[in-house]
Amino acid sequence: MPSFNPRDVHFPEDGQTVIELGHPYVKGEHQLMVYLNGVLVVADEDYLETDNFNITFKYQLSADDVVVTQHLVMFKDKIVRVIADKAGLFQRYGAEDRLKENQKYTMTMRYGDKEFESKFSTRISPQYAPVATIRSDLGKFISGITDFQIQYMIYENSLLASTMFEDFFDIDEETGLGTLNTTDGVIPYKVRQFVRYRTEVYLITQIYLILMGQSGSDHMVLGQLEVEKRANLGDYEPLLRSIKAELTKYSRTRSPVVSAVKGGPNSYPLNTPRNGMETVFSDG
Repeated sequence: MPSFNPRDVHFPEDGQTVIELGHPYVKGEHQLMVYLNGVLVVADEDYLETDNFNITFKYQLSADDVVVTQHLVMFKDKIVRVIADKAGLFQRYGAEDRLKENQKYTMTMRYGDKEFESKFSTRISPQYAPVATIRSDLGKFISGITDFQIQYMIYENSLLASTMFEDFFDIDEETGLGTLNTTDGVIPYKVRQFVRYRTEVYLITQIYLILMGQSGSDHMVLGQLEVEKRANLGDYEPLLRSIKAELTKYSRTRSPVVSAVKGGPNSYPLNTPRNGMETVFSDG
């Protein structure tokens, strides 16, 4: 989102037309706002952007005038432009190098003897389920969890889905991850539902375990999850069961193991139950 910073105030002399800025700007990219005696003046009509440090008025200024220049700082398409001050060599960075996805960045800005710090996260991708749907499904149960936390869980489950649904993804041999290969670029319904319900199972399970571990507290922080006790523990159990049932419908793979017994010198085949007992393994 664009913002204005920094601002310079200039007091010209009689007959002066050139204003030298204390901070550079990028010429021709509409990054500068110029005010003459409090009135916004227009580039190319009232003044020209001479170079990255100067503007030139088309008429003479007087000693009674006050000129204010303000920079418009804008982040566009993940490109960050940095311009050195007058003591350094003028350069632009980021015209080709772009920020990576799925990263957290800390940006430090120095202005005089002051230092400002801002943290931001780049786009999390892939995202095969929308945050809005998960919030709609779980409602009050995840009211204390941020969108970023949910997005990161969706991201992890999207990566998992890309390795499970081979029909819709081309698997990279080096990374083991899949790239969507559908002709229309639309995420298949089965994939979206799998990611949706697996993310919800993870969220509800983790919150349930956190609340079970609380000792009378109504608020708890564990790792990246911050939970407030806004519902009874009993409310979570039927919700978790129903979500698990939905997840089972869209789980593409199941364990090939259908029964097992303790191994030993005379081990039994997996498909031969011992003493009439059978243990069944599944994703559900």
